[in-house]
Amino acid sequence: MQMTQFCVILDSCDYRESKKSLIKEEMNDWQGPSIWIFNNETFSDDDFKAICNVDCNKKPNKIGKNGLGFISCYNLTDLPQLISRDRILFFDPQKKFLPDNKCGSVFYFDEYRKEDKNHIINMFKDQSEPYLKLNANMFKLDFNDKEYGGTLFRLPLRIAKSEISNKKCSIDSIKGSLNAIKDDIASYLIFLRNKKNV
Repeated sequence: MQMTQFCVILDSCDYRESKKSLIKEEMNDWQGPSIWIFNNETFSDDDFKAICNVDCNKKPNKIGKNGLGFISCYNLTDLPQLISRDRILFFDPQKKFLPDNKCGSVFYFDEYRKEDKNHIINMFKDQSEPYLKLNANMFKLDFNDKEYGGTLFRLPLRIAKSEISNKKCSIDSIKGSLNAIKDDIASYLIFLRNKKNV
């Protein structure tokens, strides 16, 4: 299936007060405002393998069509996340925020049941809160569906300088950038042949 829908949502919600059940205490810094990027194409097994190799400092032949794609998200965040098919991935190239100092973690939700207190989503309910409360016009995330029929990136904005970047981000600065793009959107449409909704 080719991607026909693409959507960017600026989410000013802040979940940093709910920090009892996080994967790791340091994850709280990444529970604030974020950018959600959605498209209606799911990741293949090769896509998952390629994106994991990129983030663990193994240089693949290419990422996406132009070889840049995913890496550009580090301009905004230190801890990008994505959902596609039956899994959520967290990326942490600094190995600071995830358990066991890993550069990435994968959590599956294909066996999710709300009443199962031992499922990872229920064990770390505060960590999952941004996902559980997301409700957009074009897409909605429901872990009960067992599989997500698209790809959804969550880029929690960097609020302090880090080893990756000295650049802090805010919803207002992102709005400014998107408004500049919006003014020239007609010239970008030539590159979006198959898109029906943007």
